Amino acid sequence: MDLSLDDVCEFINGGAWSDDEYAGDGIRVVKVTNMKNGTISDEALDHLPVSKYEKYKRHELRPNDLVVATVGSHPNQPGSVVGRTSRIPESFRGAFLNQNAACLRVKRPDLVDQRFLCFLSETILFKHHIESRARGSANQVRMAIGDLRQFTTSYPPLPTQRKIAAVLAAYDDLIEANRRRIALLERMAEEIYREWFVRLRFPGHATTQITKGIPTGWHVKKLREITEYYIGGGWGEDDASTSFSESAFVIRGTDIPKLEEGDFESCPYRFHKPSNLKSRTLQAGDFVFEVSGGSKDQLLGRNVQITDQLLKHLGAPVMCASFCKQIRFDPQQVSSNFMRFFLKLYYTSDLVGIYQIQSTGISNYQFESFLTYQTLLIPPVELRSQFDSIIKPIIESKDLLSVSTIKLRRTRDLLLPRLISGKLPVEDLPIAFPPSMANAGE
Repeated sequence: MDLSLDDVCEFINGGAWSDDEYAGDGIRVVKVTNMKNGTISDEALDHLPVSKYEKYKRHELRPNDLVVATVGSHPNQPGSVVGRTSRIPESFRGAFLNQNAACLRVKRPDLVDQRFLCFLSETILFKHHIESRARGSANQVRMAIGDLRQFTTSYPPLPTQRKIAAVLAAYDDLIEANRRRIALLERMAEEIYREWFVRLRFPGHATTQITKGIPTGWHVKKLREITEYYIGGGWGEDDASTSFSESAFVIRGTDIPKLEEGDFESCPYRFHKPSNLKSRTLQAGDFVFEVSGGSKDQLLGRNVQITDQLLKHLGAPVMCASFCKQIRFDPQQVSSNFMRFFLKLYYTSDLVGIYQIQSTGISNYQFESFLTYQTLLIPPVELRSQFDSIIKPIIESKDLLSVSTIKLRRTRDLLLPRLISGKLPVEDLPIAFPPSMANAGE
């Protein structure tokens, strides 16, 4: 029997509170910008004060709720927002949903499994429904809730739905576990950097003399003094031609957060002039540094270290985009791993904004001034080597987890349409339910 979403779900609209109601902590708010990779990202979260709970509690989210973005760019645009779906993880229980999104919660659990509904929302059938009904310009379209309610399909028997959900949820659980381990490894490495080179509690600090804040044997240098090579990036062309004959991946500023999270597959593949690519091919240990673009809420200066595993996985040359700079530091003075955490801390501390200027709606970074005036404290070679010996295995483990996650996601994405459509039957298979479904009372 065919059922519409209106038949089986209740719809909860996102809340429309004002920006001045936000607080430093309290109730987490899920915005469309937090919807990433089918789940919710905890980056740049806003909060409502706990005192607002009663006023806005109708927007409270539960684990496994399906959230659908109803406003954004058109679905056929790269990085589209409207129609994007995310499942609320257990860690976001009690968060509130903001406007421009709707929460779908099954009201007929005797007919439809909530977790199955989340996977159904990832199918071509569901996405086509959104695409055919989204209204507006390419950059700003809206999906009417009434149209969303009309999405109609047939559902397999409930036990079959749960088995399908169990198979796909097992992959999601592994992907989520890898994501948490990646984040934990990055925090571990960052904390070691902070302990040694910010708090100056490095090995042997108790017996090291410090004069005017500088330990004996350490040196203050400007970035330009330790930079071996830098160059602006390029963009190339979509298609190969006589002039643009060399192919390479391109890292944009928007790709940097994804690469930091272990997503090695977001970079576009384009064609370039041989001379441009030759001078801009990234090597392990190089950095991509964003110098133009941005927005009032997004500082420039996002950066990412290029690692061996990233280059190996892509299997082709890589260069940075025209709004970025490629930087290569002198390995005799600083290691790439040391600079990885210096640049990351510099960005997360908002110090990077000192060199940013805004004009005609676009931000630009005063990169030459950054190199000329920005200083850093460089430890002795022995301490740098000791730091590298500890940090290198952590970064390698993080990258291997990223590659493992990519393989898991590919397998999951291949299985999903075959399972949902019934082409891969599961009725007679003894499928164990993963812990995440058991914890949800399923």
